[in-house]
Amino acid sequence: MTKLPAFLEVLADFDGRRKETFEEVAMVLRRAGQLPPSKRGRGAAAVNDRMAANLVLAAMADAPPSACPRAVQLYRSLWQSPGRRTGTPLPSLNPVLGCATFGEAVEVLLSQGLKIREDLLRVLTSAYPNVPEDQVMNLRALELELVVSRPWPSARLIVRGLDPNDASAVLVVAQ
Repeated sequence: MTKLPAFLEVLADFDGRRKETFEEVAMVLRRAGQLPPSKRGRGAAAVNDRMAANLVLAAMADAPPSACPRAVQLYRSLWQSPGRRTGTPLPSLNPVLGCATFGEAVEVLLSQGLKIREDLLRVLTSAYPNVPEDQVMNLRALELELVVSRPWPSARLIVRGLDPNDASAVLVVAQ
């Protein structure tokens, strides 16, 4: 399992902010009880799904470190809007539909990442048999979008087929 410092480095590379910013975010989240205590270096905590979701939500909220605990609490607690779910093109995304809150949905999404990739690879190799398997993921035939917006907190998790005839499957719209 990935240790916290390595996860923060990946998050910083993905987000574009410095790793030190995310180290400060992690420290503030730890003080707020949203991350478990951790040592530095070899004794650092392994990142579980809940920790990863909290850190991803903090990054997506794009708030200063001191405001991240409130942002994480707010976005985690958003409830799904009734009637906004239209299904999913991948069976491994079905567990997301059963989540009561956006925070739970992000956790499940992160925990199911490899399974989602396997399902997607299976679907794409079946749909595009002439494309070599090592290139099929580059087709971008399916796109997953995770959006957090402000100032009124709302969040969306959408799977969209890039085929113009394929309607988007809204998995979670939380407000």
